[in-house]
Amino acid sequence: MELEHSVRAGTPAFEHFNGIQLFEILRKHPNELELFAEAMRSFSVATGTAVAETYDFTGIRILADIGGSQGFNLSLVLQKYPDMRGSVRFAGVVKGAPSFIRATA
Repeated sequence: MELEHSVRAGTPAFEHFNGIQLFEILRKHPNELELFAEAMRSFSVATGTAVAETYDFTGIRILADIGGSQGFNLSLVLQKYPDMRGSVRFAGVVKGAPSFIRATA
């Protein structure tokens, strides 16, 4: 039922059924926010290398990682394209992104 709502409406089922955005709840619960961010990072580890190696980012000067948590996928692309600049957009865990990207670059 929830997936069907998201597919048909194009909006998150969580918000529709709970009346609040997921990240509003997570911002109020920092431990859960960090757990969510860690889960997203682990997903990025599984897919990020393939994205960075497969997609041709040649000619892109600035790349935005939307919903990029701490920027793991972006850091992989920036390692391959050192002249590119990157930006991570995701309120809540972005504060850790600059130090994470510097540590992985």
